[in-house]
Amino acid sequence: MSTDLLNKSLYRAIEDFPIFAGRLHQVQPGKLEVVVDSSNLNLPKFIEIQSNLDFAEFETANFNPALLPNGSVRPTGFLTGGFQEGNIKLVNICIVQFKDSRGIVLSVTIAHAVVDGYGFNMFMHRWAEINKKLVADSMATDFGASNSVHNRSLVQEVMPTPQEPRLDVLQKLYISSGYLSRFFTWISPGIRGTILETIQQASTDVSISCFHVSRETIDQLYQS
Repeated sequence: MSTDLLNKSLYRAIEDFPIFAGRLHQVQPGKLEVVVDSSNLNLPKFIEIQSNLDFAEFETANFNPALLPNGSVRPTGFLTGGFQEGNIKLVNICIVQFKDSRGIVLSVTIAHAVVDGYGFNMFMHRWAEINKKLVADSMATDFGASNSVHNRSLVQEVMPTPQEPRLDVLQKLYISSGYLSRFFTWISPGIRGTILETIQQASTDVSISCFHVSRETIDQLYQS
């Protein structure tokens, strides 16, 4: 199974979501901004891993992600990495190909600093839309207009008044100050991400879930 079109359609979709190619800059301790420089883009990390596992075996094991190769699925609740690449990738994508090209697992991680769940779904829909047109015509150039809006000030205008009290853990994380929190806000995003990644890799209480959606179900959703 060739993933060339997935790769090609990904970078075309990024054109409609330019913030995904930005870099995190620390303006002051505790405050970050995303800067998009057309001459120095921070393009997504796109890797492919070949697995000797047959898709039927993966299905029989109830799609247990523990059977996937190391590095293919990496759940995280914060920005990690940055030391090896020199900066934090805002979008990380991994494709695992099963034996004899009988299926793939697509893993997509996008930094919550640049998009929420709704925006994530918009991007995935746009990527799929472009890829579908390229599958029909690999030389296609007209993909229609994107529905995405990048004026982030609009978010504040439609943000509802909080109805529920903040969780204690969030209160302590974002408001309470201490030596550790001040240290983490002082260091660069890349160093902070590397430290958090090391902690994450050493953690044993991270749970991973893998969901299988059949082609029939996808077709039904597409037609609805």
